[in-house]
Amino acid sequence: MVGVGYMRGMTEFLTPGHTSDYTPCLVTIMGEGERVNKPFKFYNMWTTHEDYNIVVASKWPYRGNTTEAEIRHALFNIGDQKALGSDNYGANFFKHSWDIIKRDLEATVMELFRHGKLLKQ
Repeated sequence: MVGVGYMRGMTEFLTPGHTSDYTPCLVTIMGEGERVNKPFKFYNMWTTHEDYNIVVASKWPYRGNTTEAEIRHALFNIGDQKALGSDNYGANFFKHSWDIIKRDLEATVMELFRHGKLLKQ
């Protein structure tokens, strides 16, 4: 939002292209009353706030055991071009390899939920 009483706008930072290391930015300017649902974006700087762990613990939706079906459902609802980590394997790789990797992926997710950190392997 640009400002109350002014035009509203939204910015979206796109993935850098193959020929440039610049990050393109798409700016959308909307008229009065137009609204766009923006996806949540996590900022690493939030982790430096003194109350970060308290807030996350109070809002974290995970309760009890997560099932393979829930992990699969979450994975298959991610866009195919989204990267899941620094290894640059996109969600499409994990979806198409599900039958091969599901046990390892499930173990990784469960380890994260149990201990708050990923497996070392």
